[in-house]
Amino acid sequence: MHPVPGIAAKPALYPILLVAAIAVIGLGGLGAAAIAGWLPPSVAKKPAPARPDIQRADNAVGTIGNGRAFRSHPPLPLPPA
Repeated sequence: MHPVPGIAAKPALYPILLVAAIAVIGLGGLGAAAIAGWLPPSVAKKPAPARPDIQRADNAVGTIGNGRAFRSHPPLPLPPA
């Protein structure tokens, strides 16, 4: 097709460029709304522990920088022999 004199050719808008532009504008707007506090808070709940009989290792023995052992909680009493 030959160009017509006096009429400027309109460049094609590539579909992937259009999708990328919409994504950038949308995610930018979402980020601005999150920073501004316009989004609702999360209503997620912490799940119940899978095995309540297992305790966390809060009383595990570790080492301080000088190599001496420490315990974050006092040791449990031993059962009678």
